[in-house]
Amino acid sequence: MQQTNKYPCQYTRISQALTLLAKCLSALAMVGLLHACVVPDLGHAKQQISAGNIAPAQLELEKLANKGVVEAMVLLGDQLGKTEPGEAESYYLRAVDAGEFKARGRLAKLYSQLAVDTKQEAQFLGQSSGETPGIEDARRSLMYARDALALGDDSALSVIIKLSVQFPELNLLAEVEQIIQRAQKSGSTNALYAKVLWWESQAQLEVNATQIERICNRLGSLEVGCYRSLISLYQVQQNEEKVTSVVERIQRDYRAGRISGAVVVSMADWLSDRNPVGKGAAFSLTLLDMIRQKYPDANYEIAQLLYQNPGLQYSADLTQLLETQQQSGDWRSNEILGEMYFTGKQRPLDPTKVYELLQPIQDKSVSANYYLGLLARDGLLGQPDAENALGYLLRAARFGHEKADVALAEMFWQARGLARNPVYAYSFARIAEIRGSRQGKKLSAEILTTLNQAQVDDAVGISNRELNARQLIKKKHLTCCELEVQGAAL
Repeated sequence: MQQTNKYPCQYTRISQALTLLAKCLSALAMVGLLHACVVPDLGHAKQQISAGNIAPAQLELEKLANKGVVEAMVLLGDQLGKTEPGEAESYYLRAVDAGEFKARGRLAKLYSQLAVDTKQEAQFLGQSSGETPGIEDARRSLMYARDALALGDDSALSVIIKLSVQFPELNLLAEVEQIIQRAQKSGSTNALYAKVLWWESQAQLEVNATQIERICNRLGSLEVGCYRSLISLYQVQQNEEKVTSVVERIQRDYRAGRISGAVVVSMADWLSDRNPVGKGAAFSLTLLDMIRQKYPDANYEIAQLLYQNPGLQYSADLTQLLETQQQSGDWRSNEILGEMYFTGKQRPLDPTKVYELLQPIQDKSVSANYYLGLLARDGLLGQPDAENALGYLLRAARFGHEKADVALAEMFWQARGLARNPVYAYSFARIAEIRGSRQGKKLSAEILTTLNQAQVDDAVGISNRELNARQLIKKKHLTCCELEVQGAAL
């Protein structure tokens, strides 16, 4: 493990020290900044992560990883896993090649999540023909999970349980039970929690409630997944008092330094997703408020909660929170502010403000592309611009915006800057309908009455090809691919 340097410009060998000193003096003469002498530090990067300063931590970790520091490769993979899975995979694979056994378990989790995401996306798009979507990543995940277990990393137990539930064609039920039984003899934390996860996956929470409480009370903050499992159990039992007690336990564990701000944010997100308009949102707000001073990213999470739940009472103003985050360089605040100016929610309608806020983040935000597309389609900044509207809206649709396909269908159906084309209009309306849009269903039925059978066949073929093309695009990863404006459907 790389040692932490107490003084940034201090090295053991005199020749190295003199060389670095010369470089530092030169840099100081040019820019007058002491930071020119700073050496990437693994301990410092970890502190940055704990404090919620993710961007600078990633820069330090990247430098260390490129110097061959294996632990930095794993930590960087952990940070990139949600937003840049391809990059995370490459760092984990490098760590595996360097002999880091923990990286195998990380790869198992990464491939497992990719597999589940692919399967859910395919179900959402109404695609179920052929081999189960995501099964290839599921097999990769299983391979690395088995390797990790063989090397003593039983955190991979939870991965195998997840795979057994999501991909029954892998026939893992017997293997899971055997692995859990063997692992429990060791008394490891992961093995104990794996048993809880197994009961949860088999809808056996209430039957095993006493054992689940005993295991999770024993594990405490050593297994943060227990917070979720206990809340799930108490919600099944409709015991709101006990749910509140778990939330209070999370607060105590954070204040005692037993869990990080990142864990609290993760729990807050889970609670609000699970019950977005009820107690879950209120509990989420309570947790985020507790960490906002030491974990700046919590301010955005609070702003998002307040925007999605106008009825929530909070001491800080939504607009103030967003502007504070915007000043800190958080592009996600632009996203919400842009939507507010477009819809007139808590801000006056202002198309110019919408463009100023969203245009700089078009390569990062799906919503930015959608609203920029509407601005161009409807000529809200002057004259309609069909070419740019088509590009923005197709991009938004391909990355999962739920309203973009309807907007595209309307462009072709109503001839908004384009030649009227009922076939293309029906193609996009059909996709919107498949994805569960009521507006898409209504528009699809309206267009269908004007088409002959040959046109219907053409439209179905176009929409199917477009859906297949979308399978290749990683959701919320806008820089992954070159997108043609014409795309697969036009």
